[in-house]
Amino acid sequence: MFAIVTGGRGQDGQLMLKCLRERGYSTISIVRESSLATGSVPTQDFQFDAGCHVESFVNLYEESHVLSFLKSVAEKVRQIQLSTGSSSSQVKIYHLMCEKQGFLSYQDPFLSIESSCRTTLNLLESIRVLREESDCCFSLIFSGSSEMFGDASYSPQNERTEFMPKSPYAVGKVIAHQLCAKYREFYDIRACTCILYNHESNLRPIGFVSRKIIRAVANYKLSGRSEVLSLGNLDAKRDWSHAKDIVEGIYLASEYENMQDFVLAMGEAHTVREFVCYAFKAIGVNLNWKGGGIAEVGFHSINNDLLVKVDKKFFRESAEMPSLVGDINKASTLLGWKKKYNFEEMIKDLVFKEIRLLSSQEAEMLKDSLCN
Repeated sequence: MFAIVTGGRGQDGQLMLKCLRERGYSTISIVRESSLATGSVPTQDFQFDAGCHVESFVNLYEESHVLSFLKSVAEKVRQIQLSTGSSSSQVKIYHLMCEKQGFLSYQDPFLSIESSCRTTLNLLESIRVLREESDCCFSLIFSGSSEMFGDASYSPQNERTEFMPKSPYAVGKVIAHQLCAKYREFYDIRACTCILYNHESNLRPIGFVSRKIIRAVANYKLSGRSEVLSLGNLDAKRDWSHAKDIVEGIYLASEYENMQDFVLAMGEAHTVREFVCYAFKAIGVNLNWKGGGIAEVGFHSINNDLLVKVDKKFFRESAEMPSLVGDINKASTLLGWKKKYNFEEMIKDLVFKEIRLLSSQEAEMLKDSLCN
């Protein structure tokens, strides 16, 4: 079994690779050239054997590079088949990379749009060409976004909901999704889109509000010092899931015989305020709230520590997304997808993992200081 994962250093890429490796897949992670690990080699020279994992740089923005890469993969798979007697010639491509998400996409709209639609088109075209030249069977699973729905006229949204994108990032996702659908329809290529709502893990960068909250709570638990957590709109709502659950859904979608599109979400919306409350609750702290709007603050209910405040610099009203909620009935029914975490369990898991992560980092720092 063989798989290629684009964006292998990102949250979804790392979790997807772990999911695949646990299931016995041989994997190739496509990463940016600047992030290649020591010992990694250019595309045309990569070594790929059954049961292994390699990293490689591929310029997904250039069709010739993509076609050359997939030809190399097809040849490696053929060689493995001959040497091992394996009958498997299928290669799954999990296209998870993206550039400039959400409101950040306005900083470089061309890059944001091309990172979805151009790279997806290059992969689809290369798959189409190679189908005539190789026995290797490629399939493409593209990661869409709830932002594709934008100002949706109703909630929850499902696979048939009209797209109303509000950002260049979302526009690029919509185009790529439609390309997958058309290549599936016109050329009978196995391609689909998994439309993903917010999904969190401890692999998120600190710039994401979910990780920012989790990190602040973990720091408070470990230090006992009240460093105030500054946030934007506490009433903003999101459909949050655990990233592990979402990645499992992506895998099940890739296994479905009659490949088609799926919405993957928790299926319920919660405010940022709720997220904060559950995060502090995980360490035994209840919050009391006072004031409203930009004057709202959250205090420790027992010792009165100021723990949360609102800062207007984190408000992004002009780019704020509406409250989007995913309808997961199709994925639950056809894929048998069952989430392991509800909203509170997800936050509790993230908080405890963040505490362990910070504790191990502190232990390493102490060890280094003693050695020096």
